[in-house]
Amino acid sequence: MRQVISTVIYEAQSAFVKDRQILDDILIANEVVDFEKAYDYVDLGYLDDVTGRMMFPTLWQKWMKECVGTTTSSVFVNGCPISEFPMKRGVKTR
Repeated sequence: MRQVISTVIYEAQSAFVKDRQILDDILIANEVVDFEKAYDYVDLGYLDDVTGRMMFPTLWQKWMKECVGTTTSSVFVNGCPISEFPMKRGVKTR
């Protein structure tokens, strides 16, 4: 069974696999929701102002604006990634 288990059970499956628990997926989903709540409305101008007042280097500020303002995602459908799409929820700019 150990020789063929990786071909039978998908690597992302968390239930009924040694050292994995079905609750792991629930915990991950909860973390994603909490992250969304924490960063749902980040004003890029405010972020830039705060990082500037805290004396972060200009290059670092630029990286942060890129990370927050140009987010795209992709999901797997039947094991294959679909084309990337821009995030419409989560970190928003105003």
